[in-house]
Amino acid sequence: MVVAFSYMGGSLKDFFDRAFYPTQGQVTDKPYVAFLTHGGGGKAIGSIESVAQSFKLRKAADSVLVKGPPEGPAIAALKDLGSKLAASIEKS
Repeated sequence: MVVAFSYMGGSLKDFFDRAFYPTQGQVTDKPYVAFLTHGGGGKAIGSIESVAQSFKLRKAADSVLVKGPPEGPAIAALKDLGSKLAASIEKS
């Protein structure tokens, strides 16, 4: 995902904008997770979480912020995030 000016990238925002009305009521309480790789401005995660709330999605785990490219412990954290999402889907 591309982040600009501490906000989610335009292509992701466009996707959410186009999907909002057609999916109303169909995605309520579906689990989601969010992660962001950034260069020092991790504030964009808030915009993603705000949109997820507008869709009435259920947060399956705390978001993961990774400064720079994912390596070492960050990769482990992202794998754990994916596992939490999978477990959340299995419970649904």
